[in-house]
Amino acid sequence: MNGVTHLVTGYFLARLFRPGKGAERYRHDSFPAVFTAIAATLPDIDSSIGIPHAQATHTILGALALAFVFTGVVFAMGSPFLREARLSFVQLLVLAVAGVSSHLFLDVFTYYGGTCVGSPAHVYFWPLWNQSFHLDCIIDATPPVYAARVLVEWAFYSPFLLVLLVDRGIKHKENPFAMLYPASWLRGTADPEFTSRPRPVKASLVLLGIVCAAVVVLQVAGIVFVDLAGLL
Repeated sequence: MNGVTHLVTGYFLARLFRPGKGAERYRHDSFPAVFTAIAATLPDIDSSIGIPHAQATHTILGALALAFVFTGVVFAMGSPFLREARLSFVQLLVLAVAGVSSHLFLDVFTYYGGTCVGSPAHVYFWPLWNQSFHLDCIIDATPPVYAARVLVEWAFYSPFLLVLLVDRGIKHKENPFAMLYPASWLRGTADPEFTSRPRPVKASLVLLGIVCAAVVVLQVAGIVFVDLAGLL
């Protein structure tokens, strides 16, 4: 699946979580929303750092390691703000694991075609089992055209996008892009005003905001260029 599919799925997963008994679900503009959305794209970091795609990071062990490292880095970068927002390491780790798990699940349905004999891709239960959990490797089917893969992915997340834009956006006045705005993350804290926050909290918010916005923009841009290039 492409980056936008994973981002949107992670976002909706976060909206289902409650931070505690009797608490409301995470807001559309909260930090957990963008954190889980980005976590859902983590396994695809392999292509960016020179690791063969869909191998080491597309195993259960690899995905859990990514979730742990990502949570640790974010917790270290944003600890002043996270303490204010009462977001613990364990809470973030649960969200990260949910995000990477959704990635592995969705990637089962990605159709690339080609042979699966000895395929090292999507071997989720490595090193215990070398079975590739990829649709092409589970079902003996003729390789589909690239356009079919693109259409399947758009058919999957287009309803999610419609819910975002029509139901949550128009009906409930929610702007999902607000999750990229660091000041909105403070709404669940004792003092929701950005300007009144101590300098360490401001710095951690700005740093997290820049990182999150950059990842989301790159993922959205990637889907346009990669899918169009495959169709041309």
